[in-house]
Amino acid sequence: MMTSQMSVPYYGDTMNPDLRNERVGATFKDTDMTQILYGEQYLTRLARLRKMMAHSPSADLKDLWQGGKYDRYLKACERAYDYVRISRQHQLSKEDGDLLMILFGEDFFLALHMIMFLPSLESMADDEQQREWLPLARDFRIFGTYAQTELGHGSNVPGIETTAEFDKKSDQWVLNTPMLTSTKWWPGGLAKSCTHCILMARVVIDGKDFGPHPFFFQVRDLNTHESLPGVSLWDIGSKLGYNGMDNGAMQLANVRIPRRNLLMRYTRVDRDGTYSKVGDQKMLYGAMTYTRMSIIAAAGAHLAKALTIAIRYSAVRRQFALPGGGPQGKGKAEEEEAEFEASTEVDPSISGPHAEREARKAEVDGERAGENVVKREMRREAARALEKEVQVLDYSSQQFILFPLLAAGYGMHFAGKWVRSAYESFMERARGGDFSRLQDIHVTTCALKAHCTQVVADGMEQARRSCGGHGYLLSAGIGGQLQNFTPQVTYEGDFVVLSIQTGRALLKLVAKKMKGKPTNLPPESELTYITTHDPFATHSPSAPGSLLDFSWQLSVFRRRACHLIMTAAKKFADSAGAGRSPLLALDDVKIDMCRVTKAHAAVLVLTKFQQAVEEVERKCSQASTVGPPLRTLCNLYALSEMDSCMGDFVISKALPVGGGLADKILEEMKRLCRELRPNAVSLVDAWQFPDYLLNSALGRYDGRVYEALMDSVRHEPNNTSDVHESYYRSLQYILHPERKQQQGAGMPLRSRL
Repeated sequence: MMTSQMSVPYYGDTMNPDLRNERVGATFKDTDMTQILYGEQYLTRLARLRKMMAHSPSADLKDLWQGGKYDRYLKACERAYDYVRISRQHQLSKEDGDLLMILFGEDFFLALHMIMFLPSLESMADDEQQREWLPLARDFRIFGTYAQTELGHGSNVPGIETTAEFDKKSDQWVLNTPMLTSTKWWPGGLAKSCTHCILMARVVIDGKDFGPHPFFFQVRDLNTHESLPGVSLWDIGSKLGYNGMDNGAMQLANVRIPRRNLLMRYTRVDRDGTYSKVGDQKMLYGAMTYTRMSIIAAAGAHLAKALTIAIRYSAVRRQFALPGGGPQGKGKAEEEEAEFEASTEVDPSISGPHAEREARKAEVDGERAGENVVKREMRREAARALEKEVQVLDYSSQQFILFPLLAAGYGMHFAGKWVRSAYESFMERARGGDFSRLQDIHVTTCALKAHCTQVVADGMEQARRSCGGHGYLLSAGIGGQLQNFTPQVTYEGDFVVLSIQTGRALLKLVAKKMKGKPTNLPPESELTYITTHDPFATHSPSAPGSLLDFSWQLSVFRRRACHLIMTAAKKFADSAGAGRSPLLALDDVKIDMCRVTKAHAAVLVLTKFQQAVEEVERKCSQASTVGPPLRTLCNLYALSEMDSCMGDFVISKALPVGGGLADKILEEMKRLCRELRPNAVSLVDAWQFPDYLLNSALGRYDGRVYEALMDSVRHEPNNTSDVHESYYRSLQYILHPERKQQQGAGMPLRSRL
């Protein structure tokens, strides 16, 4: 029968003592570090939005642990309604709406509406179109998605097959998905939720193909929600995760829309079919750039969520009682044993002849003879009982897994803040016709999106594994987070595709430099380190006075990146010079480009991490407490990258081959991990993830891990009864095969009741 413990939750009223001690023992206040991560303005907004959500049913995500796709989608739509209710009630700005979306989690279709549909209208629709459509979209009178990927084409955007042929007589576009492979496939929210989409289709005028362009396209009736004539919509089915999102498929058959539904900020088609361009045509893909920026900006926080769970759990979880109390000090058993041994020693102050001293010792021993054997064993048993197993976080191996990832999370966060600021600055200039920073933004978002998503996905899996067997439970939290994050590695360009984009841009930059042509980089460009690098100079590896010198670290990172870029450029030139076509020559260096992308992205992360640390040390009123752990994290990030990519650093002559530097780097990493150990819990607390958003039995703020795990089974449908339905359907006939025969003969069986 079901036990009483499983019938009701029984969380303790007090915090786990290990977590309390971790927080008391930190060298800084976690709220001070929170200020560094987010800033005062952001935290004020966050507090206000959390207050709005205080009594919202959406502040409970435990249903994500169970349920099939159908139920998950229904729950996601309930959350969408709750999100819009709060947004309308409080008339939230887009910025607050984006932040509220984060607080709701990511399991519903409105994420695409906010991240891709709205930004596409804001960046690619002309003023008249924006006046007509944006108010409806911002008030959720319509909601949309971004329909670009097709069944047969994803990364090859110029190869998409959906057509928009202009009919001059009717002043309309005629839309078709002419082949099976033309079927739009994957757009989130397209299956059952969205009323509209930004449709990428090939513009065809008088038989001339102008390539893919964005259209504002309605797919469902606004009153009945039925799909419109000529529009066929489906749900593409269950996925590894993110099943609250109704990813869809769409086919079009001679669907007509007005000419003005072509987004016309950067392209115009007049009534007579005249096609003209306005500004830089790369802006037609602006929605992808915005989405990549958004992914980068949130990457550090995604990894930090998983690490919050893993580090808190590692501080609570204890395994094995080691001599000396484990890596952090003497154990209770050892102390008790030492005390007992001391109590049985003869006092050396006893004077007199040797025989007298021996007699006195015998006398002392005799006095205790009746109790020594029993007492000694009792004290030993008591010591064993008092011995506490070691916190898993005290093990150097656990620290070596988690702390470099924590450092990477912080580094990516600061890089993400910079990317968002740079993107917003670029868009402001672009609206005025200045596209000078487009190349910079394109290379930066491609490189960082490719690199950061891989680091986060791999890091989340490492964090899950570090939680042992319990980490495999959905109620642990990390598995669900990983399932939902993993698509970000692929959509808007996977690592290889974006590495090619990054590599081609950097190769063009190098080619201009080598030919003496102007690179047209703005002074603030983060690419200037490449153009100032002299590939013909003799580069002797620096022998660092200290591995923790920021300028030395950055020079090493830049040297590696420049060497890899120049090597790829030479290989490409040699291949092309040998008669290979440009495409084949490019294919010859794609693997090199992947290494280039990782190296360049690491330069960007380290640059922005170091700048953030130095700014804190210069300006922050709490620099004396938050500065040291932040600098330690930055140093650990730099050395961890060197350690994991030692081959590239040595080949590029950024690091010397001999001299034992590799061993020194490894030992310094271990020391930095030990230095971070007292602050580990506070460094994840600083991210301020509420328990409901972590949705984790292992990562609770109060550390009541085992109570939470037991409570989680109350949500499991298999526990609604003692004897499961499966017994009556199948199991009893395995255990008692004669019952099947009895049932066939009409003989009564034991009732379910």
